[in-house]
Amino acid sequence: MEKKIYITSGIFALLVISLMLFFIWPLFLSIKNNSENLLSIKNNAALLKLQNQEIENFKKIYPDYQSNLAIMESAFLEKDNPIDFIKFLENTARDSGSNPKISLLPGALQGNQNRVTFQVFFSDDFLKIMDFCNKLEGGPYAITIENIAIKSSNQDATSKNYPSGKVDATFSIHAFVKQ
Repeated sequence: MEKKIYITSGIFALLVISLMLFFIWPLFLSIKNNSENLLSIKNNAALLKLQNQEIENFKKIYPDYQSNLAIMESAFLEKDNPIDFIKFLENTARDSGSNPKISLLPGALQGNQNRVTFQVFFSDDFLKIMDFCNKLEGGPYAITIENIAIKSSNQDATSKNYPSGKVDATFSIHAFVKQ
């Protein structure tokens, strides 16, 4: 009889363990997965709330930055209409007391480039050329000056039309365009 009690107890214990393995264990796993999903949703909700708050803060300060953004936008020239930039180059040269030859490089307006390249040729006093470059760098456009070649001018330095210090200078101006 005692053996029957042990066998019955053993069978009952196996039954309880198998019930736990097949019914209760998946329930625990489901609870664990659902709680992890709930935490993830809560974290996402908190992140969205924080992002929404940042957007609202930006909306409040945007008017303060709007004028600066407009200035930055105007620093880039319109690829299809570089006339204003060319006028700027001519006016800057005139203010420097120079008269350079400005040309747009062939194919500069074609393709999907982020800049337009202009070739500038001077035959003038070195200081006027440097003044022109300084005014360009301090100007309202986003540019780079590259490929500078300066050499003594072939003009007669003793002529009254060509005072000493005259040089020939060629360089490229890359003006960045709006995308």
